[in-house]
This record gives sequence, structure tokens and C-alpha cells, in this order.
Amino acid sequence: MKSKPNLFQRASQFALVSSSAIFVVAVAANVRAATWDGSSSTDWNTGANWNGDVVPVGQNAVINTNTGNIATISANPTGNPNDVIVGDGAGSNGLVNHTAGTLTTVYWFKVGHNGGTGIYNLTGSGTGGTYTGKSLGSGSITLGTAGQLRLGGDGSGGGNGTLNVNTTGTISVNGGNIAIGQNGNGTLNLDSGTINRINGGVFVIGQGSGVTGLMRMSGGTVNNSSEFWVGNDAGGNGTLTLSGGTINQDSWFSIGRNGGSGVVNLSGGTLTKTATNSHFVVGDGTFANGSGTLNQTGGAIDLRSQMWIGKGFSANTASSTTGTATISGGTMQVDAWLAIGRDGATGTLNISGTGSVTQGSAGDPFSNLELTNGTTGSATVNLGNGAAGGTLTVMGIVKSGGAGSTSTFNFNGGTLRAGRTNATFMQGLTTARVRDGGGTIDTQAFN
Repeated sequence: MKSKPNLFQRASQFALVSSSAIFVVAVAANVRAATWDGSSSTDWNTGANWNGDVVPVGQNAVINTNTGNIATISANPTGNPNDVIVGDGAGSNGLVNHTAGTLTTVYWFKVGHNGGTGIYNLTGSGTGGTYTGKSLGSGSITLGTAGQLRLGGDGSGGGNGTLNVNTTGTISVNGGNIAIGQNGNGTLNLDSGTINRINGGVFVIGQGSGVTGLMRMSGGTVNNSSEFWVGNDAGGNGTLTLSGGTINQDSWFSIGRNGGSGVVNLSGGTLTKTATNSHFVVGDGTFANGSGTLNQTGGAIDLRSQMWIGKGFSANTASSTTGTATISGGTMQVDAWLAIGRDGATGTLNISGTGSVTQGSAGDPFSNLELTNGTTGSATVNLGNGAAGGTLTVMGIVKSGGAGSTSTFNFNGGTLRAGRTNATFMQGLTTARVRDGGGTIDTQAFN
């Protein structure tokens, strides 16, 4: 007769194998991360400054200290880390100074991760810079294909992350997102340098409930080939402040999208929307009610596409989405259709001071300023603010919405100019008023 198996022995063998497996996993996890300790100097390329005494290559480079010997990149790193994480985990504080050389990651770049706080200075070592407070450096950052750049939060842990950029170099993101404040609070300050984001992914400022994203730009260039969102998802708050520099945007640009709240303040520089088949939206309620605000006091906005101020979900459905564009200085050019209060939303366009808005193309008979196009919705244009100032040049002004929608045009000191011959230049409005500031209509010799 065969003897019965020793069940205790089999269980012990299983436990031994399991313990070995756990040990192997722990070792593998340790190999995948190197933490900065700065025990020798500030030099990123000195192995003794890392907890394994080896500069991270094929590992995550984690920086959780902002005192003592601060991690400093002043030449090309000797190898490529997987992810770079500055401020990883609740209560952590990380700081990196990157003055020269190119940091290349295999995957992601995160500042303020999983509840941590981080600052990354892609700048010089001195003082200066409008928003960075740092002098000009020459460093660059290149992310691996589909690698993401995240400032403030990743996953459910939140975080606070700041990236200061004042450089002659470049930040390159290929196929991944740039997220400034996603599930945490993030800030990007750009005084000089070029940011290229290409091939899929999005550029988002402020995404997720209760988070804040802030981007401030006094110089440099941003080239973005995919969608750009300022304030996205319910409770997400995003602000873009542009006082100089250039943003070249190839796809949709939405302010206050999908339940978020977004603000763009433009006092200088240039914002150019290059593609004609995607549009510029202030208050985008296509998916969920949002709130968008555009304040222009200077600089130039050049939109080679349609512009929608207040965009709801459907022409037949009332929406609480609001969009407000206030132009008191600088110039705005909209090459196509300009719609206010579209698809049930509420939209307002205010033009005053030295602000100038030119809409449409003389060769396009369908290019008009349209006030509402749904069965519900509200659209208002305020031209002038009680004194001379503010210029609006359009191909025509029409209301195409149903009886449940309202459209109001208030003259109050500004000038309305015709951009082409049009026998029905202004038609169908609910209300047109000439207020105390008066108004001027300039036919520009058109009929």
C-alpha cells in the first residue's frame, strides 16, 4: 500500500518557494529605483550621490530632498533613467537644478508625485526671469516615446509640482501628455525655451476634481500638435497667463471643458491656432457643462479656424455652460465662423478700449458672426464700455436660433465695421441697442 503524502512537508516547500519569489520581487523593485542622497556632492553623474552608489540607468531616478547637496545636472547624464520623479510620496520634498546638458528618460517625467512636493529648475544658477525668478540656462529634457510630463499628482495620491523653464534648450514630448495639475496642483513657468509636444496625447492645465493647474509664460515657444485643454473635467481649474512668447496650436483649443473651469489671460505674445478643421472654444460643454473665460488686454490671437464662445451639448437642449471673451486690448483675428451662445449655451463677447476683433473672410459667404443657433441659448455682444473704443469687423451678424434663444447687440462707444458687401448685414436679432456711449457703423465703402 502506498504511503500518504506528507501534507506539512508540501506546505513547507510551497512556503519556501513563495518566500523566494517575494524576495526576488523585492530585489527587482529595488533595482528599478535609485534615490538621491547627495552624500558626496551635487553632481547627478557621481554614483556616490545615489543610494546604490550608481547613477540611475534603466531605473527610476527619485529625488526626495531639497536641502544639503541639491541634485544638479550640468552635463549630459551618463545614462538614461526610466522615470524621473521629483517629490515622490506624501510628506516628501524634492528639488533638482538643471543648468546644462540633456536629460533623456526612457518613459515619464513627474514632479510632485503621489502626494509629494517637487520643484524642477530647468534654468541657470543665477536670478532673473519674469516668472521663474531664475537666470537663463542651456539644459534640455527629452522624454521617451509615449512618455508623459506630469506636474502635480499622478493617480489618487495628489501632489504639488513646479517646473521652472528659462533655457536656450528644448523640452520634447513624443506621443504622451503634458499635464499641469492632474489629480494634484501643478505649475509651469516659462520665460525662455521651446516645448514641443507631438504625436497623440494632450496638453492639459488643471484636470480633476479640486485641482489647480497654472501655466505662466513670458517668452519662449510652445508647439502642440494635439488638443489643448485649460480646465478639464468636473472641478478641474486651469489658468493660462501669456504675457510674451508664442503658442502654436494645431488642434482643438478648449477653455473650461467637460465640466471644468478655465481662464486664459493674454497681455502680450501670440497665440496662433493653425489648423482649420478644429476649433477654439471658450466654455466647452460638448460633454459636460463647463465655464470658460478669455481676457485679452494685449498681444495677438490668430485663429485660422472657427471660434465658439459658449458651446453646449445640443442645439435642442438647454445648457448651463458659459463662455465669456473680453477684448480690451490687442488684436484678434478669426478667419472663419464666430458663434456666440452655440447649442444651448450662454456666450458673451465684450470689446472695448484698444481691442480689435476681425472676423471672417471676404471670400467666404457663410462666414458670419452668429448669435445662438439652437432652440435655447443666450448670446450678447457689448461693443464699447461707455466711451470711444473697441472695434469689431465682421462679414455679417445673424441670429439663427429658435424662439427660446435670445441675442443682444449693445452699441456703447465702439465701432462696427463691415468686411464685405452684404445686403442683410445685421438680421434676426432679439434686441439691438444704442446706449449712452453711442456707436459708429463704418461701411468701409461696402454696400
